[in-house]
Amino acid sequence: RDSLLTVANDFLDVLANAANEAPLRALALENTFRPAQFLGSIIGVAIGFFLGVIASIILLIVFKGKYWYFFPLLVFGGVLLGQFIGKMLKRAK
Repeated sequence: RDSLLTVANDFLDVLANAANEAPLRALALENTFRPAQFLGSIIGVAIGFFLGVIASIILLIVFKGKYWYFFPLLVFGGVLLGQFIGKMLKRAK
């Protein structure tokens, strides 16, 4: 019984000192949220979405609906490209 209590106390001491140990101090989380970059990303997604929709409609009219599967592909591509461009523009400031 005494040896079990000794092991439990040692374990509790290790846990109490764990926050001060070197490996755990390196795990401190920082706030990396940048509102300007987030706003640029949202604006880029909106612009990319609308450009993808317009490009898809034009292609549907030109090809008379043969390649209807381009519609979601262009919208998705526009969203990704717009998000990337929005982040890059806001990061540069």
